[in-house]
Amino acid sequence: MHYNTDQIRDLGLNRLSPSQVAQAHYALNGFSELFGKRWIERYFGSAKSPLFVLFLTTLWQCWEKVSPLPKSNQIERRWSSGVNDAGAVQEVLVCSHLLEAEATVELFPSSNSHVPDARFRFNTDGWTYVEVSHRSLSESRKWTQKVLLELAEGAAGAIQGRHGNVGVNRQISVDELAAIMTWLQNVDDREQRFDDYAIFHTTDLNTGAGDPMDSSVKFVPDPKMFSTHRKMNGEYAGTAIVVTEDYGAENLLRKEASQLPSGECGVVVLDISGIAHGVAQWEPLIRERLQPTVHTRVAAVVLMETFMGGQNGLVKRGAMIINQYARRPLSDAAIQALESLLQ
Repeated sequence: MHYNTDQIRDLGLNRLSPSQVAQAHYALNGFSELFGKRWIERYFGSAKSPLFVLFLTTLWQCWEKVSPLPKSNQIERRWSSGVNDAGAVQEVLVCSHLLEAEATVELFPSSNSHVPDARFRFNTDGWTYVEVSHRSLSESRKWTQKVLLELAEGAAGAIQGRHGNVGVNRQISVDELAAIMTWLQNVDDREQRFDDYAIFHTTDLNTGAGDPMDSSVKFVPDPKMFSTHRKMNGEYAGTAIVVTEDYGAENLLRKEASQLPSGECGVVVLDISGIAHGVAQWEPLIRERLQPTVHTRVAAVVLMETFMGGQNGLVKRGAMIINQYARRPLSDAAIQALESLLQ
């Protein structure tokens, strides 16, 4: 075993129940055997959080449902590059949910020249083909990740012996980032705001990121991106919370729909977790693109946002958009299963 229960408790900042520790012990060692301990260490980085531990526990439980399927090794190979790499998490979440709903699921079925991610059916229903997409990093998101890293470092060094928390409620420019970094060099231990778009306060050093009641978390609209850094000497810690803005609905929908067989019932699942106000922005954009002669192989588009949180480390929400112009409509059982994916 690569992890003992004391190490699991420490990774969870001693906030996990005995049953959660036991489940996480099984899960983290399962992933460690599959991908190596370094795979998990890269995910945690220098941070510790009960949400991180619970999230990995939930992913392992989902993977145990999916891994017995033929061709699951194709997901496994891509997933080995990192926890959140190559869209593997989204495929595992969707397929495990369909299996929980007692659907018959096949991975990577060939259909003429198309190879969608999966297909499923209930009883005597025909097959529904699924293409799952995780929004690739755009220039906007790359910039946001850079902002996260710099702000987390700035928050960590702001007040010695305290965990600095900084939240930014909108996209910021290079100059605005520089202004916030200068501001963080002169803050004190009180909660403070910078103009109308940044907030800073401190908590105890052992405080983890992502507490939904934290004032910096509440200050930033969903969906949020977090970055936590802990300096090696143990005297400083910092968390940054920001949002991202991103577009590209038509290009993404066209790309994913092209993987669906034209004569079958097809569904596109778009995980848009990295896009600020993702569902609110993308639902009307997607609806506009489902026209009588466009994307008719797509019976529905599922917009899904996933976040760390809740009792099991994972929160899902989103919207399902039925295409009234689809050549092959979804069955009632398929609609019910896909709608419950977001609950």
